[in-house]
Amino acid sequence: MIGSGGTERSSADGSIRDEQTGWGEYHRAVGISRGAGLVVVALLVLGLACSRPPEGRRYPLTGQVLAVHTERNEILIRHEEIPGFMDAMTMPFGVKDPKLLAGRIPGDVVRGTLFVGETTTYLEALEKTGFGPVPSEGQPRGTLPLVEPGHPVGDISLVDQQGKKRTLSEFRGKVLAITFIFTRCPMPEFCPALDRGFARLHASLAKDRDLAARVQLLTISFDPEHDTSEVLTNHARKVGADGTSWVFATGAAADVDRFGASLGLEVIRDPKTGITHNLRTALVDPEGNLGSVVSGADWKTEDVLSELRRLARGAR
Repeated sequence: MIGSGGTERSSADGSIRDEQTGWGEYHRAVGISRGAGLVVVALLVLGLACSRPPEGRRYPLTGQVLAVHTERNEILIRHEEIPGFMDAMTMPFGVKDPKLLAGRIPGDVVRGTLFVGETTTYLEALEKTGFGPVPSEGQPRGTLPLVEPGHPVGDISLVDQQGKKRTLSEFRGKVLAITFIFTRCPMPEFCPALDRGFARLHASLAKDRDLAARVQLLTISFDPEHDTSEVLTNHARKVGADGTSWVFATGAAADVDRFGASLGLEVIRDPKTGITHNLRTALVDPEGNLGSVVSGADWKTEDVLSELRRLARGAR
């Protein structure tokens, strides 16, 4: 029964027809239009989701180009302060669109938009606004000879997160994983990524007591002016370093620069724009000889664990 007087029957095509009012066809048409409407809405929502910009923060950036590395979609910019995010400094920035680097050369004065996500940063936009001579200060110094695998890495005097004087040589007898950071580093894929990598390594070692007993993790800050023992203590607590199997330490800037340079670390100290650097992690055998050096921060935990096991076995 439909309404007060109509009867309904099934038609041959399965639709319901009201013999008196014809409401069956209306019901079916409405059903089709509703279904089509839902499809259209779904497609619109999907389209909006696909076109929605990635979640994160965006900051205006102005500065001067010091170097362009098109082979890795990266540009080194000496930039002004980015309010609410970072002090003026020299930093390498990645781009997802290689066209942003087209025609850029050292000396270009630029402005752009910096995207900052939870684990990555990159330039979304970049345009030239002028040109000027590249300043001589803040350029990398002459590089030192690199330590070759199988050769001693040397020694360095340090002060750890507890204010205790340490030397690298006192860790002899254990396999050493050494990385370099500074706690003020604002780029999530730089120093914070190394902290996360060592935290994963630390957690994995906790599940392998035999290997953990033979491995020492050491994070060295190359920013001793800021990274005091108190600062390192707070930072170590935040990232999960226990101060025993994973130690944070620092030393005189010149000593850290010299030691790090022998392992491929480059640190640029600019009195106006702060610190810029690359990423290196050194794996050292129990006798103090270099096993290998890992570049970047995107290394896999299992790969480093395998190298640590190899170095540990070699000492037996």
